[in-house]
Amino acid sequence: MKQQLQIRELNNEDELVTFRNVMKDILKEGVAEVTFTKKDGDQRIMTCTLNDKLLPVVEVVENAEPKKPKKPRVLKNPNNTLSVYDINAKGWRSFVIKNITAVTYDERKGKFS
Repeated sequence: MKQQLQIRELNNEDELVTFRNVMKDILKEGVAEVTFTKKDGDQRIMTCTLNDKLLPVVEVVENAEPKKPKKPRVLKNPNNTLSVYDINAKGWRSFVIKNITAVTYDERKGKFS
């Protein structure tokens, strides 16, 4: 059954971290539609997950030329964002936790009620 996560204003760092952890738990269980406001003000709906069974398999090729490593991304405050796998775009994306306006997901075993 589809569930809608209650979204409310996050007033302090503890609430932000708690909400981020709830989001991670939901996404590790399955797929969710997350609606958020992008930095440019546009609204976006992303179908995303953190479920290991739904993430792409990284293929390891022996004797392949090593790729240049990407420059590591440094986040000023990692609690403000969440990196997820976008099912439709087939790639990793992230969003700012405070900019989430709606979350719809399939409830699993009453875990998030």
